[in-house]
Amino acid sequence: PKGLGGQGAEGLALKAGEVLCRKTEELRVCECQHKCTDPAHQVSEAKRLGITSFVFTSRRPFHPQRISDLASNPEPILGKEVLRSKGFIWISSRPNLMGIWSQAASVLDLQGGDPWWVMVEEKKWPEGLKAEMLKSGVWHEKYGDRMQELVFIGMGMDERKIRETLDSCLLTDDEMKEEAAGAVWFFTDPLPSWEDWEDEEED
Repeated sequence: PKGLGGQGAEGLALKAGEVLCRKTEELRVCECQHKCTDPAHQVSEAKRLGITSFVFTSRRPFHPQRISDLASNPEPILGKEVLRSKGFIWISSRPNLMGIWSQAASVLDLQGGDPWWVMVEEKKWPEGLKAEMLKSGVWHEKYGDRMQELVFIGMGMDERKIRETLDSCLLTDDEMKEEAAGAVWFFTDPLPSWEDWEDEEED
C-alpha cells in the first residue's frame, strides 16, 4: 500500500533494525582475529544484542473500541520488550483509509494514511500494480488490499502473547456478520476522526 512508501513489512523490519543498531549494525563478532572476514563468523549487531523481529498479518479488520483500548496504553499489553513497531492497519469502521501504526516504547500513535487501493479508480493505479497484488496475494476478492501488516522489533519479546493480543482486537465471527454495504461495520468508534480523503481531493 501507498502509505508505506512502497515498503512491505520486511522492509520496515530492516529499516527499524538500522535505526536501532545505528552505525554498529555491521559489527562483526567472532572468537578469532578482529578483522576476520569469514562469512560464517559475521554477525549483525542486532543479532548480537538479541534484537529480533516478527510480522503480524491478518485479513480481518480490527474492532475500533478494542484497538483504541490497546493504543491508549500499549506497554502493559505488548510488553516493555517491544522497542518499535510499525505498519498499517484496517479498522472495521473506517473502510476508506488505511491506518498508520507507529509505536516506540510506551507511545503508540494511530493516524489516517492513504486510501486503500480498492478505493482508488483502477485507471489511477501505477502500471503493473494489479498484477503485483494478485501475484503476491495482497489482493482479496472481496476486500481488495485491506489488511493488517505490522512489524515488531524488540529484545526478548513474547511473540505469542502479542499475537494473541492483536488477534483479540480483530472482529469475531459473529461481528463479521454485521458487515454493511461498502465493507463497513458500524461499531462505536472512540478514535479521533481522520480527515476524509475525498474532501482533500476536492479542495
